[in-house]
Amino acid sequence: MVRPQYNFDNLVDFINFLYTAKGYLEKANGSNLGDFTDAGKIVNAGYNNYTVYWQWYNELGYGNLQGEPYCAGAVSTMMVSAFGLSKAKSLLCGNLYQYCPTGYDQFNNKGRIYSKPKVCDIVFFWSDKLGRYSHTGIVIGVDSNGTGYTTWEANTSSGNDTVVRNGGATCIKHYSSIGKTRFGRPDWAGNGIAETKPKAKTYNIGCGANGLKCTAPVSLNVRKYAGKNATIIGSIAANDMVKCTKKCFVDGDPWFYVPDKGGWCSAKYFTGWIQELDDGGKWWYLDPGYEYPVNQIRTIGSVEYFFGADGYMFVGTMILQTDESGALKIDVK
Repeated sequence: MVRPQYNFDNLVDFINFLYTAKGYLEKANGSNLGDFTDAGKIVNAGYNNYTVYWQWYNELGYGNLQGEPYCAGAVSTMMVSAFGLSKAKSLLCGNLYQYCPTGYDQFNNKGRIYSKPKVCDIVFFWSDKLGRYSHTGIVIGVDSNGTGYTTWEANTSSGNDTVVRNGGATCIKHYSSIGKTRFGRPDWAGNGIAETKPKAKTYNIGCGANGLKCTAPVSLNVRKYAGKNATIIGSIAANDMVKCTKKCFVDGDPWFYVPDKGGWCSAKYFTGWIQELDDGGKWWYLDPGYEYPVNQIRTIGSVEYFFGADGYMFVGTMILQTDESGALKIDVK
């Protein structure tokens, strides 16, 4: 699996990225380390601590540790994928880590160890048997009582309120008490990373009577919010017709809200009539790729329409004439 690189500027995107690894199983050997697709998570499953996390760790120049417990390596490399190597090292208070006491000491030396969790803290679990911090993960949610918390952990197993430091999977877990557990707090603000994701401006839209047709080759992902890194919550099959009620733009890409699915889809995979309810109710026609006709006559459903320079369907009087070369000219009134 090629290590992704996102350079997130907020913790919402980071948490959603962590969720993409949920259910990833460690591998029996290095022949196929899989990826974060449903099939890639379970392929070549085993209990020998071979993972994409150690592959990435090695590619970053930190050595080949395949076969070793990998909870810390997973935290380190997911941080790099989310924020870049330099920023990840700063957030981890010095460097990537593959040994839990090392990670704890880095935060402790910077005065950034706390007894109560906050979202996106690095969690360190204490082992009485070993007499040291022996497992690590990332806090992705905190209960309203300030004590219970939810974590993302690798090299563990499912089961709430149970610390498993050498399991076989990447899991989302919940703990109702803290005990000797401690929390390293990265300096998110100091590294330009916001706690919340800025909301994109939305526009109200309508559709034609039949809605919009999905033009994706097989299916189109429905995401929790607009943006390519948002959690996938469903899908729309190719050629299905849906009604969309809002649009927005994230990093220049267009997104539609589909109320029947409760989420957002890339607007590049639809075709049909769109009505701009915030712009006088004007109509335009959407082609795949978020393209639309401009300054042209277009036949749609056996009916001819004219779309002006602004892309909107023209309503009114038109005068058709040609210039001296015979080219058609359109004068709208």
